[in-house]
Amino acid sequence: PRYSSPGASPDASMSMSMSSPKAGAGREGSEAAMAELLAAIDDGSLSGVQARGLERRGASLRQGLAYAMSTGHIAAVFALAGCGARLEDNPRVATAKELLSLASRLDWPGVAYHAAMAADVVGAP
Repeated sequence: PRYSSPGASPDASMSMSMSSPKAGAGREGSEAAMAELLAAIDDGSLSGVQARGLERRGASLRQGLAYAMSTGHIAAVFALAGCGARLEDNPRVATAKELLSLASRLDWPGVAYHAAMAADVVGAP
């Protein structure tokens, strides 16, 4: 399902250039890192440690998160959100009513994103 949580739009995140390099990372290096990130999301092997390493090489965790949510890769959503990736610049934790609304629409990636973000906010492991 498409992500439709209040206050967030992965379409905006996905429209950012995938090749925009981070400081110290060359364009080709960041493109390769982004390709590795997307491949790890697709094959279900992404870990938080791997995501952080790819981020250091120039991959955008925000774009990866938007991709994972739009393709329904829930484990990757948890890994990326657990690394601090957010769809919004100033995210807020969803209310219980909003989470139930997401769940009723079977938007499990949205539920996973907000659950991971809430765990980060309250400091849960």
